[in-house]
Amino acid sequence: MKRDVDPSAIKIGSKEALEYVSWLVNPNRLFDVALTTYNFDLVTLVATQTQKDPKEYVPYLKELKSYPSTDYMKFKVHFDLKNFSKALEKLAKSPEDSHFEEALQLIKKQRLFKDALDYYAGQQERLDTIKVAFGDYLDQRGYLEEAGAMYLAGNCLEKSQDTYLKSLNIQMSFAVLAKR
Repeated sequence: MKRDVDPSAIKIGSKEALEYVSWLVNPNRLFDVALTTYNFDLVTLVATQTQKDPKEYVPYLKELKSYPSTDYMKFKVHFDLKNFSKALEKLAKSPEDSHFEEALQLIKKQRLFKDALDYYAGQQERLDTIKVAFGDYLDQRGYLEEAGAMYLAGNCLEKSQDTYLKSLNIQMSFAVLAKR
């Protein structure tokens, strides 16, 4: 049997439920979780219910709404919440080159190379750039064999050969030389 539900009763019920939940959890954490739904009406409801200062969240919500790309907006939410892997995942969906440059900076700063290899699968040119950056990271830390392999995977044959020479792996160095 189907019951008729009054929509205003649902809103009142959800406000009461939100009020109850706001007593159980940290209001800032509740606000952050609401942000990750990307539903700005819910975020506003949570902010008012948890008595957040409108001077704090209203300009931030306006900034998020102003982004032309929803992927970039989602990136910004996760970046601001310091969920960098999730932020990179959202930014990887953007086709814009300027967003890739920002993603590459994030990858290097937060050392998200392995995540980036997954998120950029199928985007060969960007993937090669990430592999070379990963090779640079490994080279700086003294993992020369791994760096050489990453350079090779990123089609940076000169760096690959030099790194294999530094690691004294002459056989791989000659193998890379044969490909050049």
